[in-house]
Amino acid sequence: MAWLAARHAEESGALGDKARALQSWEQASEAFSIADPEEDRVWTRFLDGDRFDSFQISTYSKIGKLEEAEEIARSVIARLPELDKKRATIILGDIATAHLIHGSISDAARLGREGLIAARQTGSAIWTPRFEVLAQGLRRWQHQPSVRAFLEDLATAKRRTA
Repeated sequence: MAWLAARHAEESGALGDKARALQSWEQASEAFSIADPEEDRVWTRFLDGDRFDSFQISTYSKIGKLEEAEEIARSVIARLPELDKKRATIILGDIATAHLIHGSISDAARLGREGLIAARQTGSAIWTPRFEVLAQGLRRWQHQPSVRAFLEDLATAKRRTA
């Protein structure tokens, strides 16, 4: 139930239905709070705390609750085990993209740079295309220092992996 409601929240947010997204998220949160993944059916155990939080990050990003999404993202990143830190690259890239979509250009560039740093620290160059898409969206603001810094960092990252 938690997974279905979380997915509904995410898709409602993508469709721009903020009220429905928040209502579905409340249902998801309630269902998840009473779930016991260790006691539930084997095929439902994939929905652990981190995955559930990622649905909240996605939902909040889509409905414009960017500060809340970023706060949850930082919490998830902080508790990731060292072997799984490459997920930080994905999370930061997604939140940067959400900021861009909602017109928060400086925040998009700042989080894009953080994502590139995370990618470099984990040696994960596979996520470079995600940041190239972000860069395409930010290019029209390349005169802003934060955007220029992100674009320079991306160019450096691309040269290192070439």
